[in-house]
Amino acid sequence: MNPERSYVVETIAAVEGREDDVRRILQDACDRIGQLAGVHQIELISNREDPLEFVVFLVADDFPAVSAAIDSAAWHQQLVVDLSPVVTAIKRTVGKRANGG
Repeated sequence: MNPERSYVVETIAAVEGREDDVRRILQDACDRIGQLAGVHQIELISNREDPLEFVVFLVADDFPAVSAAIDSAAWHQQLVVDLSPVVTAIKRTVGKRANGG
C-alpha cells in the first residue's frame, strides 16, 4: 500500500424527515468523487440504528489533492447549497493508513 494513502470518515446528521434527501445528495456526491484521480474507495453507509446518521468512507492516495479537486469542481458549490438545509452536523476524521493496511 502507498504510505501516503489516507482515509477520511465523515459523519453526517440529517434533519429529521429529510433522510431521503440527504441520502440522494450524498450518493450523487460519492458517485462524482469516486471518479476523481487518486480515489480508491468511497462508500456511503446508512446507520441502521440511527436513520438520521450517514457515514461517508473515502480512501485516497493524496487527500489534500482530492479535497482541492472536490472544492474546485463546478458541482461542489451546489452540493453545499443542497446540504445546508437538510443536515444538522458534519464531522470529519482524516488519518493515514499503515503500509499493507
